[in-house]
Amino acid sequence: MASNDRSLYDEDGQSSDWIEIFNPDPTSVDISGWFLTNDPSELDRWELPTGVVLPSGGSLIVFASNKDRDVGELHANFKLSKEPGGYLALVEGDGQTVANGYIDYPEQFDDISYGLAQTGSGSDVTIIPENSISRILVPTSDIGTTWRDRLFDDSSWPSGNTGIGYDYGNLIGSNGDVRSETEDTNATVYVRIPFTIDSPESLTSLTLRMKYDDGFAAYINGTLVASAGAPASPQWNSVATADNPDSAAVIFEDFNIPIGPNLLGKGGNILAIQGLNRSTGSSDLLVLPQLDATTAATNPGLGEAGYFQSSTPATSNGTNQGL
Repeated sequence: MASNDRSLYDEDGQSSDWIEIFNPDPTSVDISGWFLTNDPSELDRWELPTGVVLPSGGSLIVFASNKDRDVGELHANFKLSKEPGGYLALVEGDGQTVANGYIDYPEQFDDISYGLAQTGSGSDVTIIPENSISRILVPTSDIGTTWRDRLFDDSSWPSGNTGIGYDYGNLIGSNGDVRSETEDTNATVYVRIPFTIDSPESLTSLTLRMKYDDGFAAYINGTLVASAGAPASPQWNSVATADNPDSAAVIFEDFNIPIGPNLLGKGGNILAIQGLNRSTGSSDLLVLPQLDATTAATNPGLGEAGYFQSSTPATSNGTNQGL
């Protein structure tokens, strides 16, 4: 995606260009130490970090943002050109062998991706369903940011089932009503939801689905993965920066999560959410997440290069091409 307007946002909330690397082989491929480049005279321009293994049918998103980050969300040290005659290549670890490349690719258009058609499909799974067990805290003072981390000890926090909040009827889970703790006291509530991943390398996409009133910031194992109506650096007593109307709050809003090489761990993981109300006097509050994933395709394959009007970062391109 060389001209990204709103197809995918990075961790800074910016619509950076992005590259999807896909493995069509029947076995996993370790691409640690391989390179991405937009310059045929500099094939080793940006190096992929250690630990990047793509399962069969798996994919990886790298933002072409010129931000140069190789920890967490991946960002190359270049941007993509939307003009005709552009160049993009994936280069093996020797810095010379082009594994796949686009030489003189055609003009690119806003929010229309360009790439190879893909055959085969993975399985959709729900990792965190609605009504999941969680730990809840309405903070009364600043406890720092370690509560977002996987290894944080939340055993002293009350437990309850999602959704968390009040005045949303059956969307509020068992022991999830926090009206007495938040109303006229604090517009913030912390929620921690554990989940287990047996094979992180088998996941090709993650989608956080949120019903929320009025805002939130969500973290997986301490890494910010999605937010809406949240300040840039939420504090223990922050309020939402905007209202989310009741009619919208009860409908899932989807947030695509790029899966970096260090985002998920094998075994136990944590989704930590800071729920935000517009004010301490608000009449209602809701934090209700669902975390969905797609597993690698069992019969992946590649077709011809072309445009895709509906971009599908970290999921199969399919075969429906054309402008």
